[in-house]
Amino acid sequence: MKTVGAILIIFVCSSLVQASEWQDINKNADHFYQALASSDRALQANAQHYLQGVIDATEGVYWCDASKFKMEEVHARVNSDLANTSATERKSFSAAEAIIRVISDYFPC
Repeated sequence: MKTVGAILIIFVCSSLVQASEWQDINKNADHFYQALASSDRALQANAQHYLQGVIDATEGVYWCDASKFKMEEVHARVNSDLANTSATERKSFSAAEAIIRVISDYFPC
């Protein structure tokens, strides 16, 4: 039982350390893309929450028509757009700018 508890503590601490890598709010689009595409579920979840926050904060300003909006579709489009952008270019703009660019193209006001 002590072994299971120790393993669980190590796992939780490891996940928190990896998740904390996303805590810096000044992420460029390349950091965001790497987190979104990561196999680390905690890092990926942090990127998803960031995506949702940007979407929520910009609705009605940069994009409209939430009735057509599906989170899975936006995730796929953002991921595709960033995948088709070079790492050098992704490093030249913020993660928020990348998200806004994609959603405003697909859901213009």
